[in-house]
Amino acid sequence: METQRIKSTYKILGGFGLLLVLTLVFSTLYFKVIETQFENNYDLETWLNSTNDIFLVSILSFWELVFLSLFMSQNKFIIIDNEEVIFINPLLPFIRKTRQSNEYDYFITVAEQSRGGEYEAIWLIKDNKIKDRISSFYYSNYFELKDNLSIRNEGERNINPFMQIFYLFGLRIKD
Repeated sequence: METQRIKSTYKILGGFGLLLVLTLVFSTLYFKVIETQFENNYDLETWLNSTNDIFLVSILSFWELVFLSLFMSQNKFIIIDNEEVIFINPLLPFIRKTRQSNEYDYFITVAEQSRGGEYEAIWLIKDNKIKDRISSFYYSNYFELKDNLSIRNEGERNINPFMQIFYLFGLRIKD
C-alpha cells in the first residue's frame, strides 16, 4: 500500500484567523501601552507606584498569554499518513508530537457548538479519554483529514456541550 501524506490547511475565516487577529490586536495594544510609558520617561519607581499602569499592563499581558496559548494549542499543523499522525506547533515548529495510529483505540465525531454555529470535531480516543482533537472550525480540509485517518471510526456521538467540556478536560467517555 502506498503511503499518502495529508497536510492540514488552515481555515483563514475560522478559528485560525480569529485567534491570529486576537493575538495581534492584544500584542499591539500591549506594546503601545509600554511605548507610551517609556515616552513619558517613566522610571521603575514611578511605574511601580502607578496602580493604573500596572493594572492595565497586567490585564493586557494576561489576555495576550491566553490568546497566544490558545493559538499554539488549538491551531496545530497536522500531517496524517497511513501509520502516524503528527501535530506541529504553529509558532515553534520544532515542537511536534508524533503518534502512531495504533496508539489510539478509535475516533468519534462530535458536533461542537460555538457562537458561529456548529462544527464537527474528531476526538482521537485512548483508554476512553480524548488524547487529541481535530476540529472543522480550524481546518478547511477537515473531511480529507478525517477520511485519511487509519484509526477505527466509532461513528458520531451526540454529547451535550456541557459534558464536552468535562471530556476535553480528561473525564472518561462512557460507552
